[in-house]
Amino acid sequence: MSIEFKNKIDLLSQALSKLSVNEKEIKISENQKPNLYMGIGLWSVKGGLSNGLPVDVMHMLLSAALLRAAVMECNPGVQSRVFILIADSMAVNEGADVEEVKKVVALYTKSLGALLPLLNLEASIVLSSELMQLELYQNTCGEVMQSEQMQNIEDDRVHYAYILQQTAITHFMQKDENVGIKVGWSCQKSQSVWDERKFDAIYSEIFPDSAIQFFYTKSGLKQLIEKRNTNVIEGCPYTAFSGDNRYVIGEKNNSIREICPIKRSVARHWISAAEICFQLKKEGLFSEKILSENCIQPRNRIGTVFFLLNYWVHCDVTTMV
Repeated sequence: MSIEFKNKIDLLSQALSKLSVNEKEIKISENQKPNLYMGIGLWSVKGGLSNGLPVDVMHMLLSAALLRAAVMECNPGVQSRVFILIADSMAVNEGADVEEVKKVVALYTKSLGALLPLLNLEASIVLSSELMQLELYQNTCGEVMQSEQMQNIEDDRVHYAYILQQTAITHFMQKDENVGIKVGWSCQKSQSVWDERKFDAIYSEIFPDSAIQFFYTKSGLKQLIEKRNTNVIEGCPYTAFSGDNRYVIGEKNNSIREICPIKRSVARHWISAAEICFQLKKEGLFSEKILSENCIQPRNRIGTVFFLLNYWVHCDVTTMV
């Protein structure tokens, strides 16, 4: 497995194109805002609090690591920071128990602490509950509330508060934390899911002059088992609920073999990530521990992805010793 490249930027661009659904829309340039931001939710109206952080979040983390490297390559001497926001207060506002939210935040923080070193990625983990105490954020939130777009959807009680907070956080990051790229996710098939494209489109309507760019990587995968058949569908990459059969990080007694065999569609979804990690490990951009020794199985995508996911799922065991 290899990616042909002329220089480091070419390597990073080719790798990003394999991860994203809109890579050609992203332009890395000199003198742009150098920082990146990605948000991680904990809650859904239907599923409640997440059971843990799915391994699908690696597509977002991989993208953030590559984009950060590309920004610094185009801007020598400039440091790029990655902000990972965990939406704890949003879950509480939606009805989740405060103490239970704290437990999930601790689980997510531990899981991220195991994954980030694999990518040689230092990131600032920010809680939305902390952010919302800041006067600058509160001012931004008031600005969003006064917009015509928010007033037009004021009656949408299901989505209004979440859209308000998503929009305000994104603008705060762009304006006050020097963020030039937001890393999100998007479903490629389903148009009914509230993926980040829909939230970001509302942001762009409210702030049409904002210079922030949106990078969308692949969605997560749910593996719904019905009468011994497994139906693989797209879903949010950072929440896992009962019945979804997600590959959740840090579940020592929940191996992939016990969930279900790797489907061909799952292998197609992940094989590019395996190729990228293999190449960037050779180039020294990622840690030697990014892949297990037996991960890459020549001419066997299903085997490669099986070892890849199994290794990352248990990375708290394999890397935090």
